[in-house]
Amino acid sequence: MSQNQTQPTDEELRARAEEAAKKANVSEVESQWNSASASKESEKRSREDDDSDEPKAKRSTAHASPPKESKKRSREDDDSDEPKAKRSTTYRSLESSYSRVKRQKNYVAIRNCETWKDCKKLFMDISEQSTIGVALALNDAKEEHRLILAEKLDESYLKDIVDILIHVRMDNDLYDPKSLYPVIALGEYFKTLSDPSERSCNICKGEFQDFTDMIPKPCGKHYFHTKCLTEALNAKKSPFFALCNCHLVR
Repeated sequence: MSQNQTQPTDEELRARAEEAAKKANVSEVESQWNSASASKESEKRSREDDDSDEPKAKRSTAHASPPKESKKRSREDDDSDEPKAKRSTTYRSLESSYSRVKRQKNYVAIRNCETWKDCKKLFMDISEQSTIGVALALNDAKEEHRLILAEKLDESYLKDIVDILIHVRMDNDLYDPKSLYPVIALGEYFKTLSDPSERSCNICKGEFQDFTDMIPKPCGKHYFHTKCLTEALNAKKSPFFALCNCHLVR
């Protein structure tokens, strides 16, 4: 070192030292910040990689709710006490369009028909209202008029009517809770009964003809031919109190 070069004073040395310390501190802070940022970025990429191991479609369905159609079928199965073949949205729509007041009005009118010609005109008017109206009118008509109408209806249309009447019979609490209307014989309905005695007259044990009247016993499961019941009553018998399989059920 040359003698001409001046020595730094103590204050200059202290200032240089402070400046160097500040630079070192800033560098350390920047280093820590960069390190933390890099660590966060690494963790983020790691999570994305873990999630990507499972297909997106599988992840989306893992927490998804069951399909609406499955829920709908489940509800229908839960609230149905009838055979599945007899339950459908068609019957649900029939239930919503059913009117007790309208049925009572049609019942009075159709039972007052003296001739088939009068009855036919009334059926034509009812057919313009609803299918269930025709089915109930067929059920509630006098037996002689009912048999004529059943013969005249188209086969496929008559099958639809019978299906509706079977549904009506199975849901009597809705359609006839007070047992005000006729009970008619339906061969297709008899097929759903497990007890053969419920398909025949409790007096003569003979079968019922389709669309004819059946007179129910108090048990509600066994029936009489109108003719058989009339003859038994005229003979001063008590067929309503005759034993049937129902008395064996405890």
